[in-house]
Amino acid sequence: MAQTSAARQQASSPWAHIFHERNAYLFLLPILFLYSVFSLYPIIQTFELSFFDARIVEQGPFVGAKNYRDILAAPGFHQALGNILVFTAGSMAVVLVVSLALAVLVNVSWVRF
Repeated sequence: MAQTSAARQQASSPWAHIFHERNAYLFLLPILFLYSVFSLYPIIQTFELSFFDARIVEQGPFVGAKNYRDILAAPGFHQALGNILVFTAGSMAVVLVVSLALAVLVNVSWVRF
């Protein structure tokens, strides 16, 4: 009886599940590495570069948040942001309506084969 309660205690710990499924996690390691190298690293580098007066060939001096202030003060920024929000809301509405219509159509009895 003591062995079964000890086994339950070990199985209920979060590390026991990870250890039990270790092969699955080992198979995920290469894609996690590739994702980190080709996605996360460039995102972090781009964010860091946004605080410099960067040119195409050289990094340039550190300017802090000046680049962000310049973008927020640009005359076309608010129009572009509004266009993005309208496009995003419109495309989400169309996708929602089409997917809901297809889901209802699949569940109609006369459409099934």
